Amino acid sequence: MMKNRLPKLIASDLDGTLFLNDHVTVSQYTMEVINRMIDMGVEFVSITGRCFDIIPLAEIPRSRYIVSSNGSYIYDVKTGKPLRTTYIPKDHLKIAWEIMRERIYRHDCLLELFEDNKLVIERSTLKNLDKIMKRCAKFHYDFISEGRAKVVESFDEYILNEGDRVIKINMPGRSIEACPELSAEIEKTGFFSMTTDGFNLEATAPLVNKGEALNFICEKIGATAQECVAFGDGSNDIEMLMTAGMGVAMGNSKEDIKAAAKFVTDTNSNDGLAKFLYNNFLI
Repeated sequence: MMKNRLPKLIASDLDGTLFLNDHVTVSQYTMEVINRMIDMGVEFVSITGRCFDIIPLAEIPRSRYIVSSNGSYIYDVKTGKPLRTTYIPKDHLKIAWEIMRERIYRHDCLLELFEDNKLVIERSTLKNLDKIMKRCAKFHYDFISEGRAKVVESFDEYILNEGDRVIKINMPGRSIEACPELSAEIEKTGFFSMTTDGFNLEATAPLVNKGEALNFICEKIGATAQECVAFGDGSNDIEMLMTAGMGVAMGNSKEDIKAAAKFVTDTNSNDGLAKFLYNNFLI
């Protein structure tokens, strides 16, 4: 007999949560448990900070909706079109760029702009790729080194001429360690929703976050957030974990993430997500 009533929706972060530590693979056991719940009528949605184009769609459980860029880009798999896109106003993007420009060059930080479903980099990133990308996960390095990113000559020129379709500013790697004051300075403008977990700095339009995106998806499927179970491990997952009826922090999360969640499960590398689902809904 099942311990709890089935949730209407399972929402999951990707890196450090659904994926194993290679940032690409979902374990066979985790996939089996999720698919079993999908077959029982439970919706599944990935809610990630990744740019949509960098999500390995073939590796994640079958879904109607996929949320990327922390909620800025919501994709409808059935129609093959974005359901919602939330842009950063160009004037606000210019202000953030003025704050960041000198420091990212001085510290060789990687800066990316997410344009709709695309990842945009400066050409100078390719010249310093090995130096910059050794700080990032292999899947990220491979995406750029394989020529899958949109390359522009300079962000100055890009923001001036094309910057009206940017949905997220992303600084992966050791950006926060090199420029620890950046997040606070950008946040002071009042124009951005900021997250950082010590590894990434992320900026989206105000009020955009995974918790708000979860509520949006719930409305689409006729559910409430209280009828959802959500899994995450990073600071950009906190709003989602607090919004869901059952917010579950992974065992590999930092202590502040665990404190924000209602439950804590095993690590991503030890099938924490699947263990929680099985023990609470399938036994």
